[in-house]
Amino acid sequence: MRTKPRESNRGFTRVDVVAIFAILLVLLAATSPTWVHLRSQRQREKCVNNLKNIGLASRIFSTGCREDHPWWNPIAEGGTKEYTTDARETWAHFAAHSNELSTPMLLHCPADRQRIPADSFVASGDPGAVRAFVRNDQLSYFLNLGQSEEDPESIASGDRNLTTNGVEVASSSRFTLSSKDVLGWTDGMHRKAGNILLGDGSVHQVTPARLTEAWRQLAAKENQRTNVWLVP
Repeated sequence: MRTKPRESNRGFTRVDVVAIFAILLVLLAATSPTWVHLRSQRQREKCVNNLKNIGLASRIFSTGCREDHPWWNPIAEGGTKEYTTDARETWAHFAAHSNELSTPMLLHCPADRQRIPADSFVASGDPGAVRAFVRNDQLSYFLNLGQSEEDPESIASGDRNLTTNGVEVASSSRFTLSSKDVLGWTDGMHRKAGNILLGDGSVHQVTPARLTEAWRQLAAKENQRTNVWLVP
């Protein structure tokens, strides 16, 4: 009497494992660029939203302060003018908008891996509980001290990863721009592009060429109060 052959219970062979691994690598290679692009897009959108909130906070502040920005008023009048000579205190000008901003996390671009966002504008009793916004290394955006809400094309702020004349701007830098300067971006945040906040509250992603063009158009105007920029 013939017995029924037993069904094979063998597991994966080495060839099977290699084949599956190869398929997974192909799928990973095919999908990785898409995921990277989507992540970069989400980071850029978050950065744009941050700058829009900064612009709105600035408008609200200036409406209640003689239509001035905090860096145009002395500390005694609720401003930060005394800090304009030291770029290491750039964060203080943004902190002046703490009443208008819901959280200091709006001052950090998610693509800025070299900066760590703060949790609160106010320090807590426990140093380990809350990261208070008290340093430049929690800030991702530069500040143009000469910005004007009356000029919709005025550059107010933007991503901090700037270059001038082909040289990366160092952290905690204060510099005066001329109409001949060439501006650009490093590839550290948005792949050699960057976001800028204009005087009318709009935010635009611009290439180095467009950034330089926007600056030179602004510098040519006679109503500029100052050409000093602060980079945290």
